[in-house]
Amino acid sequence: MDSSLSVAASPERQQAASSSFALLPTWVASTHCDLWAFYGFGGNSFTDAPFVTVKFPQPPAGGCPVPTPSRNDFVIFKAPVEAAEKDQQKKCDEYRLNEVREYQQAVGARINDVREKLAAYSSVAPERTCIVDLLQRVRDSDTTRFALVITDGAGPASPLFGVPSRLVRRTNPL
Repeated sequence: MDSSLSVAASPERQQAASSSFALLPTWVASTHCDLWAFYGFGGNSFTDAPFVTVKFPQPPAGGCPVPTPSRNDFVIFKAPVEAAEKDQQKKCDEYRLNEVREYQQAVGARINDVREKLAAYSSVAPERTCIVDLLQRVRDSDTTRFALVITDGAGPASPLFGVPSRLVRRTNPL
């Protein structure tokens, strides 16, 4: 999350963060990645530590711990057996629904923690955005599987890694 002065308090940054947080539960479930590190960056994007690291719970497996009633093919009275099977299915459905509800609440609580930490975070060197440093850090990481970078791409930055400033294209905020 870009925390440079050019974007830190902008409504666009807030909107981008809100949109990202709204999509985060889907990303967590679809990537099967449970450990997420959240970084703010400005001028020290190559060395900044994450402002929060979150371990998300695994999505529900969808199983049913309710024992299946034993079935005898030579049952004379089928109605009680069918009623027991319906009761067992109802208990399984309730269990799965509760499991999903608990998962969603746990993910939501962790996302709220990230929001709070982001609100309290301030970049070490917020006067510039060193996006090249950040992208190189992400590229060179042995542990990063996915990266989402939210930035306006603006802000003064010195030429990095031999890239002349005339080749750095400035863009409009978000």
